[in-house]
Amino acid sequence: LCAICDRDSKVAVRSSSVEEDGAQSSFAGQFESFLFVEQHRIPEMTMRVIASAHGDHIETYRKATGQSSSGKPPAVMVQKMIDADAAGVAFAADPVTGDPNFAVIAATSGTADALVSGETQGDTWRINRKGKITERTAEGHAPVLNDRQIRRIAGLACAVSDHLGRPQDIEWALKNNRLYLLQSR
Repeated sequence: LCAICDRDSKVAVRSSSVEEDGAQSSFAGQFESFLFVEQHRIPEMTMRVIASAHGDHIETYRKATGQSSSGKPPAVMVQKMIDADAAGVAFAADPVTGDPNFAVIAATSGTADALVSGETQGDTWRINRKGKITERTAEGHAPVLNDRQIRRIAGLACAVSDHLGRPQDIEWALKNNRLYLLQSR
């Protein structure tokens, strides 16, 4: 059924929508995503992702941000599931100030679903273009990333941004110190 992985592998079934990248609002983390999905459940989970575009909390968010229903369902991505040691998001430009001279990384142990949905802040780092880590915030424990990993992730966010011609925020995962790019917006 799934050409991207072997028969017993699990997958992630996720949304991708232009609504997730609006100038006035971001729907990132608003649509349903499903992790560790058995392959025979891909069609069911695909339909649930599509249906989530018209759930009550999405409609409430649209009204709060002054938007009407798009009428367009999100695209659905099926990816091989990475049972991550650490995962998160990285912004090639500071998401608060817009400063393109600093990347910002947020990370958590395991998969980043709680981080992306806003349930947790995770650990954060601010890195300048020369690779110097200028700020660190850990949630009361040992950081989930080491300095080398932080620089690799910032480098990936910048490389993707350079390739696409504008600052990107990416979702990434680390497994056995191998870095995976999951999504870019």
